[in-house]
Amino acid sequence: SNPIGIANGTSEVVFKQTAHGALVGDRFTFLSISADFTANGITRAELLNGYLTATSTQGFEITRVLSPDYFEFDVPGGSGTNDNTTLTTSLSTSATTVELAGGSFSAADIVKIGSEYIELGSKSTDTYSASKRGQLGSLADSHPSNSLVSKVSFFGTDVFALYDMSAEKTTLTVGSGF
Repeated sequence: SNPIGIANGTSEVVFKQTAHGALVGDRFTFLSISADFTANGITRAELLNGYLTATSTQGFEITRVLSPDYFEFDVPGGSGTNDNTTLTTSLSTSATTVELAGGSFSAADIVKIGSEYIELGSKSTDTYSASKRGQLGSLADSHPSNSLVSKVSFFGTDVFALYDMSAEKTTLTVGSGF
């Protein structure tokens, strides 16, 4: 599956890596991404640039760990739109019906509202029933009407990545072999 999700009409990226073990503050670098793409102002080349540019802080800093399988990071310079709309009614933490103000969304699309990822359910016009809340390891949260709703588009095949764990956040010792 495609592990790179471009979200929220800005520079936010969600990445799927099963049992990653990463912590907030760790550095993450893409070594290889087979498929070319441009989404939301972020390109394959830009994601690979963290590795190709020699600096003392190579890669992207992990800003949020969602679960053992998903984390987020920001790519400076991301911009544009990525199928954005707004909520027409508020959502409580337990609501499963999501009402949108238009947009090109389909059942089973993943959207981001605030810090929550939601899988849209059955579609009737711009209303999605039986939506799955708190996806990708995020937590269901309440959202007021007119909240920004952004489609998350997933890309990337044959992705290889490298982690640079923050020394102050691990229990590894010098000479541990890692």
